[in-house]
Amino acid sequence: MSETGFAFSAEQNQFRDMVSGFFAARSPMGRVRELIGLGLPLDRDTWQALARELGAQGIHVPERAGGSGFGAVELGIVMEEMGRHLYPGPFLSSAVMTTSALLAAGGDAAEGALVALSSGDRVGALLIDTLDDPALLGTGLSVSDTGRLEGTAPLVPGAANADLWLAIARDQPSGRLGLFQLNDAPACQPLGSLDLTRP
Repeated sequence: MSETGFAFSAEQNQFRDMVSGFFAARSPMGRVRELIGLGLPLDRDTWQALARELGAQGIHVPERAGGSGFGAVELGIVMEEMGRHLYPGPFLSSAVMTTSALLAAGGDAAEGALVALSSGDRVGALLIDTLDDPALLGTGLSVSDTGRLEGTAPLVPGAANADLWLAIARDQPSGRLGLFQLNDAPACQPLGSLDLTRP
């Protein structure tokens, strides 16, 4: 049986070099330490430059929704370089979790939110009632017939910096699982982290 290998293309390696150069210049270790000392506020200049110069927040988002139209490989390259440079921004919570939920949901409302997230103008957070078992989705969060979100999410990554809130919850009247945008930020209890680069 022959083994198949994987190799990055020349364009992907060039993109990696661009991403690495961006973080070396905009988020060096001294800056990361400074942000840790300040309690990890979001460096909005760097966040928006990341979108403007590299299109990173929308790298896997279709162009019609404000993204770059690439795929999981390019998204992985961005995340690898973020890890290598210990970038402390809310990329996983906003550009991966929230954006992936919107891509799965589809529709005009989702497309508008994708444009805002891909541009770096908004930072997303996703409320989800389980991180372990998809069969349990919608058992802890629901939306009443008056449109009120009820229940508790055990963990909301990126909550400290978010200004666009989504929840995967069960619609009480219909019993169907859906993606809902919140009008107001939910009450969140900050948790400590062993990783000092994560709020």
